Amino acid sequence: MAEHQEALLYLQRELEEVQRRLAEMNQQQQEQHPAAVVFQNHLLRDREERAVSREAQRISPCDGEDASQLRRYFKDLSLVGVEQRIDVFRQTASGPLRWECERHLTDHPLLGWDEIEDHLLKAFISTDHQDRLKEDLRRVRQKTHETMLSYNRRFREMARDAFPFPRNQEQERELITLYGKGLAKNEVAKKLASRGWSQDLEAALRATETMEASKTVYDRFDRHEAMEIGEMTRQPQPQQPSQPSLDIQRLHSHVAKLEAKLDRMQRPPPSSRKCFNCGREGHLARNCRELDRRQVHAPRAGSVNQVHNSKN
Repeated sequence: MAEHQEALLYLQRELEEVQRRLAEMNQQQQEQHPAAVVFQNHLLRDREERAVSREAQRISPCDGEDASQLRRYFKDLSLVGVEQRIDVFRQTASGPLRWECERHLTDHPLLGWDEIEDHLLKAFISTDHQDRLKEDLRRVRQKTHETMLSYNRRFREMARDAFPFPRNQEQERELITLYGKGLAKNEVAKKLASRGWSQDLEAALRATETMEASKTVYDRFDRHEAMEIGEMTRQPQPQQPSQPSLDIQRLHSHVAKLEAKLDRMQRPPPSSRKCFNCGREGHLARNCRELDRRQVHAPRAGSVNQVHNSKN
């Protein structure tokens, strides 16, 4: 063990000696050849300009007139390296946005990019733009057929703008609360709450994505019972008819009433012929029901003669 440590120390000393000699040789070359130093600096500067030009080609130009376009512009700039952002900004910004930035840099030449961005947002969007971003985050909701990954991506981007890093525990708790309110399915929100408070928003996002992935795998089993023991299956609620369907039903009912009324109007009027037997209108004497009734109840001729002979 001791021999091993001694060998490591020896190699470390040799490495330091080699690095020292290389530094001395580079310094001697720079002193002997100043043109080489100038050429090397020129190459470095040219390389940086090409890198800035490549980053500027990926960003759409902006003049600050449209607020939504300005937000997207700063979001694209956030993907650029901090050292290159001001140079990329000067190549892509134009009009009032460029003028305001140059004026502010002239008055405050030592400002960093974060301070410049905050000043431009206040100047072109609103002095309370951060509060507006938080209000937009409070109104965000998961759409009906939106996947969990899509909703998480939208919420993460809006949370990054409304609550920039670093965040404290209170801000993380508020973000998790707003995220739970925006979930479309109540069972997902209940499961997220039953797990207790997550450490941060990212932990909550991973938890819901895991739930959706588990549900997708479970649906492949083609089972109809509940996943959790003791969970009651909810009865489907009767759907309330919408206003257009109610209007259609009302029109059908009105049309049916009009058709019945038209049918009654097209019927032939009752006959004005009068029966001389019963005195009623609408039929003849040969069709009179009263005559048939009298014939049924009238005594027969043979029975009348028998009664007469018995009396004699």
